[in-house]
Amino acid sequence: MRTRWDWKATLGPPAARAGHYNSAWGYWVTDGLGLFELLTLCELLHSTCQMSIYTGYSMGRRYVPVAQSETFAQDAVDMLDFANAAPASSPWAAVRERMGHAAPFGLSRVEVGNEERDMSGEGYPAHYELITRRLWAAYPSLHIVASGRWGPPIEGSPCLTGQRCDLWDDHYYRPPDVMAAMGGEYDRYNRSLPKVYVGEFAANGGAKRSLRAALAEAIFMIGFERNADVVVASSFAPLCNNVRGTQWAYNLVNLNSSRLFVLPSYHVQTLLSSALGAHTLPATLTPPYAQGVKAFSRRRGLSSSKPPQPRLTTAPPASRWIATASMDARARLVNLKLVNYAPNARPVDVAWSGERAFARVLNATVLTAASADAQNNLSMPDAVAPAALDPPPALGPTGLSIAMPPWSLVVVTVALGDQ
Repeated sequence: MRTRWDWKATLGPPAARAGHYNSAWGYWVTDGLGLFELLTLCELLHSTCQMSIYTGYSMGRRYVPVAQSETFAQDAVDMLDFANAAPASSPWAAVRERMGHAAPFGLSRVEVGNEERDMSGEGYPAHYELITRRLWAAYPSLHIVASGRWGPPIEGSPCLTGQRCDLWDDHYYRPPDVMAAMGGEYDRYNRSLPKVYVGEFAANGGAKRSLRAALAEAIFMIGFERNADVVVASSFAPLCNNVRGTQWAYNLVNLNSSRLFVLPSYHVQTLLSSALGAHTLPATLTPPYAQGVKAFSRRRGLSSSKPPQPRLTTAPPASRWIATASMDARARLVNLKLVNYAPNARPVDVAWSGERAFARVLNATVLTAASADAQNNLSMPDAVAPAALDPPPALGPTGLSIAMPPWSLVVVTVALGDQ
């Protein structure tokens, strides 16, 4: 507990911060990147911020008894005050003002705990109840994420025993071929359970930072989009790594004092997030996604009783592939995202039955390389990088045709014509 990240110790001038030893991962932390800097970073990135709250559990240790854990609940309320309160109403908000940010940050979501293990009555459920009761009393509209499914049994979780859970946090670290088989992970999700934030995931088994791993992650992420009524957010982990002090081999952004490179996984993240529609369409895949997963047929948020249902068809062999379609009716755009996790090229025909026909292809981007095992590094930072799809998709009277290279992610945005 003494070596946990204590946000209060990260305030004030960075040079004056004492820092601390991270005993969980075995390195010294200067605390130069503290709570204020993290909130500022999220603001600069126009990103929704989520901060994690210490519950009294440290890796390999027992929980601090609930009767001695009130300080953790108070720390959580103080953190929200620092982020959101008016300077005149809170001493912690006054500290924020003195650090140069008088306006509230607007922190709206926190996670209570992380990879919590003990689901007995005096373990995580009791600590979750203590902290959330105090937080919601002070900030009733706050969204709180609970520790979710990450390995150990979750029987007894506060989310399963009557406590309020706005979301819970699932974590997945798998070998690439295993994650490539997980595109249907949330197709069969029990919709009575909490909505999901997939807070940590990576196809890092074997620690090969390759195109193959990135495409496996793309398949998994397309499964999130196809189940957008359940999976409301996701984040790759870990994010940044100094190559001269590595504790974890598989990181999205890698740097030294003068250069950096990103994993192919970074390009997957940016390509998929840059083509988000307002609604996920009920696309049908022929042949369907491998491993016997049923073709996706769920729709959400569409005003029409008969939404467009694109059909994506490819020829055998039916080695693993997946696709999704989304629509922005106001902008008259359709986004198609397809992954070919196979050594053979894959021609795909997209049949479109919408009231507005496909008018023109606005963008077609591919992420691929000569080998599934291609990697980026400091010497070759762009060995795997997005490029224009060549040949581009061909428009036809009822849809379009896409030629997918082996081992590839393809993202296509199509403009719709007049009705």
